[in-house]
Amino acid sequence: MLFIMMKTVDLNLFSGDILPCIIKKLSPNIKKLILIRTFIPWEVMKLIANLPNLEVLKLEHAFDGKDWKLDEDVVFHKLKYLKLYAFYDLLRWKATGSANFPMLEQLILDWIIQLEEIPESIGDIMTLKLIKIHQCNSRVENSAKRIQQEQQSLRIMSFNFKLL
Repeated sequence: MLFIMMKTVDLNLFSGDILPCIIKKLSPNIKKLILIRTFIPWEVMKLIANLPNLEVLKLEHAFDGKDWKLDEDVVFHKLKYLKLYAFYDLLRWKATGSANFPMLEQLILDWIIQLEEIPESIGDIMTLKLIKIHQCNSRVENSAKRIQQEQQSLRIMSFNFKLL
């Protein structure tokens, strides 16, 4: 299989039916995954979480649906960087924060215009250093500010919030 030795994969414009099969066949060595305009259901995120060495996940208009719910058993064990770009219909994101993303350092939200809020539990991630917000609504900005306050109350001074 082509993906066996790859450490970075950039998937663009795959059919929603084909992509889950491709993700299942990805090498466990994958450290960086970029999905662009794939329009797959959010449930496929469970398959992505099974990539044991994934550190960077960049998603551009990659998933379809208004609700992204991560159960406690969906864990991105080594993910340090998560970028969501151009999710125009995403309204609700439910996560258990440190349980789902125990190593997350950077969360980038760009053009996430309808999202109600960043899950409050993201503030419980002890490794979180940066939340960067660009072209998001005021509810997302306010939830990022609350997370910043939570991080400061935990005396995590390395945390940074950027509103662009």
